[in-house]
Amino acid sequence: MNATLKTLLLSLFIGIGIAGFFLAPQPANAAACNFSNTNIRIAWTPSSPYDMQGGTSSYSYSPGTTVARSYGELSLNPQTPRNWTVSVNVTNNGVTKTLSTSECNWAYINGPCYTQTGDQDIGGATFNMFFEVQSYIKAEITCTPSPEVTPDLIGQVGGARTVQAEQPVTLYGAIANSGGNAGAFENIIQVCDQSCFTLNRILSATTLSSLAAGSSAAISATFTPAATPGVTDYMYRVCANTRVTTSKGSSTWSNPATESNYANNCSGWQSLTIQQAPVPPTANLTLTPASIAYGGASILQWGSTNATSCTGTNFSTGGATSGSVSVTATQNTTYTVTCTGAAGSASDSELLSVGAQPQPDLVAGTVTAGSPQAGVSATLSADVTNVGPATSGSFPILFQVSETGALAQSGYLAALGSGASRSGSASYTFPAAGTYQVRACANYNTSWTAITTESNYANNCGPWTTITVSSAPQPPALSCSVSPTSVALGGSVTYRANPSGGASGPYTWVAADGGSYGTGATVTRTFTASGTYAMNVDTSSTARSYCPNVTVTSNACSGASTNLTITATPERVRAGQSSTITWNATGVNGESATCTVSGPGISWSSPVSAAPQCSVGGSASATIASQSTYTLTCGGVSENVVVNVIPKIIEF
Repeated sequence: MNATLKTLLLSLFIGIGIAGFFLAPQPANAAACNFSNTNIRIAWTPSSPYDMQGGTSSYSYSPGTTVARSYGELSLNPQTPRNWTVSVNVTNNGVTKTLSTSECNWAYINGPCYTQTGDQDIGGATFNMFFEVQSYIKAEITCTPSPEVTPDLIGQVGGARTVQAEQPVTLYGAIANSGGNAGAFENIIQVCDQSCFTLNRILSATTLSSLAAGSSAAISATFTPAATPGVTDYMYRVCANTRVTTSKGSSTWSNPATESNYANNCSGWQSLTIQQAPVPPTANLTLTPASIAYGGASILQWGSTNATSCTGTNFSTGGATSGSVSVTATQNTTYTVTCTGAAGSASDSELLSVGAQPQPDLVAGTVTAGSPQAGVSATLSADVTNVGPATSGSFPILFQVSETGALAQSGYLAALGSGASRSGSASYTFPAAGTYQVRACANYNTSWTAITTESNYANNCGPWTTITVSSAPQPPALSCSVSPTSVALGGSVTYRANPSGGASGPYTWVAADGGSYGTGATVTRTFTASGTYAMNVDTSSTARSYCPNVTVTSNACSGASTNLTITATPERVRAGQSSTITWNATGVNGESATCTVSGPGISWSSPVSAAPQCSVGGSASATIASQSTYTLTCGGVSENVVVNVIPKIIEF
């Protein structure tokens, strides 16, 4: 070994690379010795750091033995004590524990050192480790398999039970195992009378797949005792690992699973008291009579047997098991009595048939409308009579106009007693003169929805009534016209009143700028100043009418003096080509002034526009054959333009 090492570790891995470490065959149920994952670890701590020369470690085992060993040969200074410990992790049958020795202080001069762990149970087998140090190291693990232990299955019965005949009951018990581990096994629960003669029932109970040593498990079976009057005392017991087969009337008992003691498979007997089932109750119910008129009465009677109390549906019994009450109803009603006793409950029902409820029947009469005029709101009225035997609820009257499809609804009328009548009305405006067919319909709104319940809706509407509508008189009205609406300064216009709807004079004419102009149907006004003028007219029976405005223009031109222009485009052309002559004149005074344009191919004349523009203009195209002069003349003032012809050059 290296001289600087402070610790030497020697390890033995048992079972590495070996397909299981099987020792000698073990009896059934015995825990085998399986050194899987078992590591022997040897270590020492020197008292002083002397050199340690050499060292080996190995293990050995013999197939069929229960021993594993590890050896190591060392070269040590025998004068120096060494402190040794050994630790082993042993895994057997899935259980792992650590075996560890106490400290072993060894020096050669003192003789060998021995130590061991003592017996320990690991995975059902007994393990011990022995450790020896001399001039070599030896570690040895021994395993002693556990002896075979067979199960011992013991039946255990539950407590005393009191059950009711003809009602399913679950009987309980348990199975205890005082021996070794058990595999699957069957169990029964046996029910008998006191002699097992009249009744001997074998109940298949819970089958257990396994039961570990020292443990227990619950089992159960379901049993329904028969009704046997006079017999109440039974007994039951639990039998573990028991199978009962029946053939040709005889039963065979067997114990399928192997165990150490079959004598204790069955428990002692336990008391099972059977209570006979009580008699179920009965209930009955009658109605006299079974059919009544709306709101009428009937006598309801009920009775029962084996009952302690009764309750009613749609009536009250007060808890009594029999009795009678008077009941009234306004609709078909089912009455039920339910009576309860020790054995449950029973019910009986009866239907009380109720006649139809009396209903009102509303009928509308003819429609009246006074003397309606087109375009004027009219009042439509009609009477409604309740011909049914019952009072109605509140309701409206709906008026229907055939020609227009219009609907007009009255307000809601108060409830109407049997045989009573009441009038209702609604407003409607006829669009034009003529005849209309109108009817009244009781108990409908404008959505044609009946408002109150009645027996007959087919007679709600009265007859179609012819309503004659006259034309409405035209109201007095007045309009105004004027001619002309535009004049020059000093000109006159005529205003005219146009009456309608019976309107007539005298008329009142008033100018917006002040002044009155008489009472006739027409008036004339002369204007002395330019501007815009308004006039209105009215009568004592009409509203004021406003006449169209009149515009008065001045004679003066806006320019300071007459201005004439005339141009040619182009001013030079070849013979036979065209030129456009354009002219314009402004500031030409005079109401009747006229301007003219003259020249080859153009002869034009036009009056000048009225003041204040006093202007005129235009253009025309002319074909030029030779030099041509064009002249614009307005009120004695002239202006001209010359169009020259480009000479033709002949080359020699």
